Amino acid sequence: MEGIVVGVSLARLPLTGLLWRARPVFFALAMVQSVQAGRAPVAVAVAALGVVTYVHPWARRHWALLRQQAGDAEVVAQGLGSVYARMVRRRSHDAAAEQRARGLAGQAA
Repeated sequence: MEGIVVGVSLARLPLTGLLWRARPVFFALAMVQSVQAGRAPVAVAVAALGVVTYVHPWARRHWALLRQQAGDAEVVAQGLGSVYARMVRRRSHDAAAEQRARGLAGQAA
């Protein structure tokens, strides 16, 4: 859902996408200005914010994958892997879903 909302807002504001991709330039300028003004802690905070804008999306995807793997492992441990594999196959027909379903059913991927 979040991707849909972001996509809609970027479609309505064409410069938003360009400015978002140019954020390293703005972070660098803010850091240089902070250092020149003698506010090194502010420069460090700006650098940290810049890093978070890149790390957060990766961390969300990674966390979602870890949760899915843990859930799948518990489903298999409870003996419901083949049942859930059929549900996964019904819901999605792409290669990733098929690989997940095979893992749930205990088949070699």
